[in-house]
Amino acid sequence: MKNYQLFWKKIREQVLLASSLDNNGDVVFGAGQHKYTINSVVTDKNIIEFEQRTSINLPDVYRSYLKYYGSGGAGPDYGIYNFSSDYLTHSVGDLSLDSQLTSIEGCDTDISETHPIHNLHGVIRIATAGNPTDYFMVVTGKERGRVFAWNYDDVLCDEGLFDDWYQGWINHPLSLLKKR
Repeated sequence: MKNYQLFWKKIREQVLLASSLDNNGDVVFGAGQHKYTINSVVTDKNIIEFEQRTSINLPDVYRSYLKYYGSGGAGPDYGIYNFSSDYLTHSVGDLSLDSQLTSIEGCDTDISETHPIHNLHGVIRIATAGNPTDYFMVVTGKERGRVFAWNYDDVLCDEGLFDDWYQGWINHPLSLLKKR
């Protein structure tokens, strides 16, 4: 089992390194927006209150992010939405829907009106890459903890589990910045 406390500590160190190498946030897409800021961590009490208020049981990987890393800020594209923001809590029903996400490999560019994404429930919007692409995390079912990008021009991409997606994000800017 992954030691999330150690994992998020290492990720924090990598984000701080990226910040020091990209001091104006002008090299990595979206960094000018989030400025590599990491919001404060969230207590178990706050997580439980959120879950009770919204009737959502957050995936363990996301709970670990909130407890050991932070409540939003630096992250893929324009960053991760703040856990305490109304935007996150109001986004639960944004896709309004009635079936579970089935595993999606890579990107699917053929999203017709009958595609399962149009009948999805059990997701929260966690980040954006700007109009028209948003990132969602599945909070129910067998795909729980998985992140996917949905471009409203009908492109759906499986980004993997939340921790892998986040680590993939920080690895990319570090490789760019170290080459400078």
